[in-house]
Amino acid sequence: MVAIHLYKQYGDKVYFYNQNIEVDFIIPEIETAYQVSYSLQDEATYQQEVEGLIKLNNVYPLKRMYIITKDEERTITHENGTTIHVIPIWKWLLLP
Repeated sequence: MVAIHLYKQYGDKVYFYNQNIEVDFIIPEIETAYQVSYSLQDEATYQQEVEGLIKLNNVYPLKRMYIITKDEERTITHENGTTIHVIPIWKWLLLP
């Protein structure tokens, strides 16, 4: 659902980044990256999703980073000062 929505909005400007860094989607034009995870309740999943975005941000500076979940919402501030927005998919789909 996330891939289809991004493709409808940005077309061929949506990329998958995987050079030893696991990030689901990146849109360089708007300096935004997305991870998609059903839940972040499991510590290993949380670490994997956050670390992927942090590593990508070190290589390719981003303005916005999101983790889209089923129903969780919060803001994660990493120790390096980076902010990651966790947002439920229903809310993300309603964003302009």
